[in-house]
Amino acid sequence: MKIEFRSKKLAKILQSESAIRKEYGILAKNLMVRLSELNAAQNLAGLPDCAHCHPLTGDKKGRFSVRIRKNWSLEFKPNLDKIPLLSDGGVDLEKIDSILVLEVVDHHGE
Repeated sequence: MKIEFRSKKLAKILQSESAIRKEYGILAKNLMVRLSELNAAQNLAGLPDCAHCHPLTGDKKGRFSVRIRKNWSLEFKPNLDKIPLLSDGGVDLEKIDSILVLEVVDHHGE
């Protein structure tokens, strides 16, 4: 899957194991696993179930999340003009093969 980052600063952190460890501490190992899974997958449908990839709702509609640890997630959005939908209205994860990483966030700490 093609992965881009919201900012140069975020890219610099998330593309370096030592920077991830320094910035995210206890989350680093799981975060690196998720980034590796995203890199290896051809599309979002190719992620393992343990990633808990899911679309967000409310003011974060259009974004997706994969679990890092407990309340922590890696948040991103499809790097496409339009989110591809299935005939039943669900998201067609097989057609999302490019993402823009937005942030690492504690969803329950906000």
